[in-house]
Amino acid sequence: MTSRQQYGAYRAEIDQHYHGPAPEQLPDGRPRRLGMILKISSETIDLLQRRRLYLNPNSEARPRLSPGDRIRISKEFVAEEYSHLFLGNVFPRAIGAFSYTHSPLSELTKIGRYCSIASGVKLMGDSHPTKWVSTSPFSYGDKNLPGLSASLRDLGLSSVELLQFDKGTPEIFIGHDVWVGEGAMLKRGITIGHGAVVAARSLVTVDVPPYAVVAGVPARIVKYRFEDDIMIRLLDVAWWRFHFHALQPLDPSDVPSFLDRIEERISSGALDEFQPWSLSYAEIETTCI
Repeated sequence: MTSRQQYGAYRAEIDQHYHGPAPEQLPDGRPRRLGMILKISSETIDLLQRRRLYLNPNSEARPRLSPGDRIRISKEFVAEEYSHLFLGNVFPRAIGAFSYTHSPLSELTKIGRYCSIASGVKLMGDSHPTKWVSTSPFSYGDKNLPGLSASLRDLGLSSVELLQFDKGTPEIFIGHDVWVGEGAMLKRGITIGHGAVVAARSLVTVDVPPYAVVAGVPARIVKYRFEDDIMIRLLDVAWWRFHFHALQPLDPSDVPSFLDRIEERISSGALDEFQPWSLSYAEIETTCI
């Protein structure tokens, strides 16, 4: 399998896991942003609490969102219960059980289960045409620069013919059991494979293979967490399918022994996959003001 096929398979796995359709595409093939601004109510906050979407590290603390606050959220949003969003008013497109983020990420970011995302993690902005005469968006348009159209009106012109420029997909796929360190910056459109580690302050501009440890500016592979045979077995058992209460007795600190035990239990049918409830955009929308 080529690297492109491999990463396509990981993206498909995350999509299938959350049962979410691909974002609607614009005429030039880019995904349409699905972010909506919703004004939440006390009923919304109650819903988040009932469905075990935690907004504070301390479950007994007062919710950090209040009635009347606004959130940005994708129409395709889905969050498995026991997930954690500790900062910001932007909800990722998906987040899996037992994952947490101390950073507000794009509404087109998908996060798997058992992920750890530190504070200060940011996403890079749109791409620019570095191979054209100019990297300025005057030639392909930018609705967030009203001065461009205003200057044409001042010249008595209504518009100019814009060129097509593919800014790339804004989606980011973060697999299961991924650790993203403090202050990392991620390029839009990348996939971070299962079990990968992104060091603090790294600038990640390309896909990260499963179980790779990347660091630096730009980020490069420093090492892999395990030997090839161990990584293959970890990916095969896909241990994140299970609740941690079933994994803890297998001793995750001893990886070879853990794999022997979980492979035997999977083979014998002794492990049941964890099937958490999921919270959707539609449920949240019905509670908003």
